[in-house]
Amino acid sequence: MTSEANDGETRAFFAERDRFGLPPDQLHFFTQGMLPAFDERGRILRSSASQLALSPNGNGGVYLSLQEAGLLEEMSRRGVTSVFQAPHPYPAPSGIVRVLPLCFLSDSLSLSLS
Repeated sequence: MTSEANDGETRAFFAERDRFGLPPDQLHFFTQGMLPAFDERGRILRSSASQLALSPNGNGGVYLSLQEAGLLEEMSRRGVTSVFQAPHPYPAPSGIVRVLPLCFLSDSLSLSLS
């Protein structure tokens, strides 16, 4: 998931490194949505007198962004049945977050918990 601000740079970074050996069909980029930004008092921020300041919608909008990019359909086609999403805010990039122990995941799935 990229933002409008870093999408091009992120794609170029991976292209320059030949996607770190991943085949093209194994690496997908999608841009997250944007929402109006608020200050700590709940007031809408502006980037100029006539324009709202926008911020990426983050983890809260990941599934809508995946859908808009056609990637939920792609995941379904590939047989993906579960997705792990790191809690937000998390003090580390999601790629290095420790995944919960499988015994907890197994219990959750058997009890139909989400």
